[in-house]
Amino acid sequence: MFVENGLASPEDAARLVRGMVAGMHKYSAVAPIRFPGPQGAFPADILLGPPPVVLDANVLRDDIRRACRTGQRTVLV
Repeated sequence: MFVENGLASPEDAARLVRGMVAGMHKYSAVAPIRFPGPQGAFPADILLGPPPVVLDANVLRDDIRRACRTGQRTVLV
């Protein structure tokens, strides 16, 4: 698999990913701080507006119930 992608070993793949992540961090480290606008938090990052209603909150309710009943973390944490 690695040779097909031009990578000789898993270490080469790891090196490539580390370099890509370092480049993204370098860019974001100098990006200006953005604050929420009148439309909410970071509306420029949202491709589509949020739906006006929650379609099904039962999954959320069930997860909170389970967390309260068992003392385990919810998927929200």
